[in-house]
Amino acid sequence: MLGGLKRRREHRGKTRLEMADGCIERFDRKYLKVMWTREERPEIEEAIKIFGEKIIRLTTKKETSKFLKKIHGK
Repeated sequence: MLGGLKRRREHRGKTRLEMADGCIERFDRKYLKVMWTREERPEIEEAIKIFGEKIIRLTTKKETSKFLKKIHGK
């Protein structure tokens, strides 16, 4: 949640690099609900089922750091 708030503060009214052109950073009720409940969108979940075991889902910064260390051999 804090990461979302920080990102919002840094990119308020701008387009982040990883976003499509013209897509402005917003912090609305829907976004807040997703962040708070960690509710995944059904259409995304359905789309990634196709890839099965090829998907690696990292949900925390700690998991991401451990994974990167593992693949970089450090």
